[in-house]
Amino acid sequence: MTDSALWLDGNLELGRDRLSVRQTGLFLEALAQEPSLRAAADRIGISYRSAWDRLARLEAAFGRPLVVKTKGHGTSLNAAGEALRAALDEAQSRLGKSLAEDGERLRLRVAALVTAQRPPTCRMALSHDPVLVDLLAGMPDVEAAVVGSEEALRRLRAGDADLAGFHLGPGAGGRNRDEAVLRDPALHIVALFRRQQGLLVAPGNPLGIGSVRDLGRPGLRFVNRQRGSGTRGWTDHLLAEAGVDPASVRGYGNEEFTHAAVAAMVAAGMADAGMGVRVAAERFGLGFVAQGEEVYRLAARRGEVPAAAAEILARLQPAREDAG
Repeated sequence: MTDSALWLDGNLELGRDRLSVRQTGLFLEALAQEPSLRAAADRIGISYRSAWDRLARLEAAFGRPLVVKTKGHGTSLNAAGEALRAALDEAQSRLGKSLAEDGERLRLRVAALVTAQRPPTCRMALSHDPVLVDLLAGMPDVEAAVVGSEEALRRLRAGDADLAGFHLGPGAGGRNRDEAVLRDPALHIVALFRRQQGLLVAPGNPLGIGSVRDLGRPGLRFVNRQRGSGTRGWTDHLLAEAGVDPASVRGYGNEEFTHAAVAAMVAAGMADAGMGVRVAAERFGLGFVAQGEEVYRLAARRGEVPAAAAEILARLQPAREDAG
């Protein structure tokens, strides 16, 4: 398989090719259950020619044969094809629950926006946190944008947001950068909660990943957060502290914008590790190797604290406790 494999929006991206995970899984399942390619095509309602074309495309994308063609005995998956079928089936089952929950939250949020009698009264820019995003989905008065810690603070200061949710941790600049923000006289800042950051790994941590030092191992695949996010700051700080050159980390340049996206990549087998919060690991059934604890904060311009801030504070504490 090409090194550029990515799981994105329900599709598997392999170089320039984009394959539907669901359709690919159904096709491989039909090949596993039926004695011939023609029977597999009939099972999923496509023509025999389309089945041949789909198989050829799959084999070209993965760079290896996926079936065994035996004269008089039809077509069956070989070891590589069966491994791919099992991987897609496992990824779908792991992600199904989380995607369903995300879909329900989106449905509720859209319904609230459609039926609302007035537009949102508070604009919030925030660094991603799964529990906080859940809470905001039930607050139609808040228009939330997940943008990363640094961008959230920039938008707040520029007047493009009324609230900013952020965490800086021990990233580039270390404690001095964190303290500089906290001392800003133009901002009113409160602590929302503490949370653990760590490495999201496969269940049971089969590769024995213990710290960021292991990210430089040959062949180990990492998925990163985007530049400007607090979690990216954590990653860069820990790599520097451990003496690991980012250029030696395979996948360091592969960026995702949320903890859930990083967890989905690991759950789908597209990466072996990624930095994220414990809640994301729990929701995707992943292993978690703690690397440190941080404070997630809420900021507003001094003298302009929206009423939504008080509601977030009141509702968030029990939500974090429920999340474990």
